[in-house]
Amino acid sequence: MEITSHLLAFAGFFLLALLYNQWRVRIGSHKIKGMLAPEPSGALPIIGHLHKLRGQNPIARTLGAMADKVGPIFMIRLGMKPALVISSHEAVKECFTTNDKAFAARPMSSQGKHLGYNYAVFGFSSYGKYWLKIRKLIKLELLSSRRLETLKNVQAFEVETVIKDLYTLCKSNEGNQAKVVISEWVERLTFNIITRMIAGKRYFDSFSHVNDGEAQAAQRIGKNIKAFLYAAGVPIISDLIPFLGCFDLLGQVKSMKRIARELDSVAGSWIEEHSMRRLRGSEPTDKLDFIDVMLSEIEDDAYGHKRETIIKATAMSLILGGFETSSLNLTWLLSILLNNKHALKQAQEELDLKDHDRLDGIVVKGEDGPIGFNVF
Repeated sequence: MEITSHLLAFAGFFLLALLYNQWRVRIGSHKIKGMLAPEPSGALPIIGHLHKLRGQNPIARTLGAMADKVGPIFMIRLGMKPALVISSHEAVKECFTTNDKAFAARPMSSQGKHLGYNYAVFGFSSYGKYWLKIRKLIKLELLSSRRLETLKNVQAFEVETVIKDLYTLCKSNEGNQAKVVISEWVERLTFNIITRMIAGKRYFDSFSHVNDGEAQAAQRIGKNIKAFLYAAGVPIISDLIPFLGCFDLLGQVKSMKRIARELDSVAGSWIEEHSMRRLRGSEPTDKLDFIDVMLSEIEDDAYGHKRETIIKATAMSLILGGFETSSLNLTWLLSILLNNKHALKQAQEELDLKDHDRLDGIVVKGEDGPIGFNVF
């Protein structure tokens, strides 16, 4: 009897939510009729067009097929949330150039709350005073030409270390071919460069020996970073259907909280080490890493976030934005070179030049290229 009453209560709650959603859609459509972009047919109550986006076809192709039918600008409903889809160059320019400030806002999301330090992570925060402050800090202090110039020896050292380890690996194989999982090597290279620039930490001491404590810690951090990036891109049911917010049906919120705790623990230990070093007066003034700079520049709590939270969120923003993107791009670049022998030979010849700060000229399909041009 008790189970039946619970089922009836849940069914009644679901029916009320369904009716309320239909009422909101109908009232909203009457108020702004003619102002919204067209909407493809086939939307269902509660889930909207979500059922149209599943299947074997990539979402981009499904949306492209919709654009062919209703036009380059249209609305879809992701659950109970409206979304604007644009697929023309002119519309993209209008949104992100002419009206870029209007589109700089970010929607409230479970990822921003649980993974993004309650929207303190730069990528999850909306345009406003806090966003402008962090953007200014990153642009003028952390990623300025002067700061990167002081840290360029970090990149040179790590690349040199990788080359030496690869040479050692080949030599130990008595001149025979040695199998190398290049994606792993590139990930370690990228991870070392980023963590040294941000926190002064070098986790992979030798690329040939990755079973020590520091390397295992790096592998755990890298695993959590990948889990973070995956969770940040997965639709959360409670975001799309708000009345399900009290139910963590797929354990998505629990997973995000676990990932956030793991990465927060790492960032917290970095800040503690830097703070203790500052108290001892052993801070290097000529080669400050990013956390050193943030401890000096961010003196107080700001815009609803604690000082330590802002530093951790900004450090994680830089790591998340630079780690996987850089390693994937480098891996793809190397794979393309290996599959195009003529381009690989050309690159090797260029590296063999003694004075190659700039090329005196280059020939592409019989045409001379000007000095200092980029090829895409």
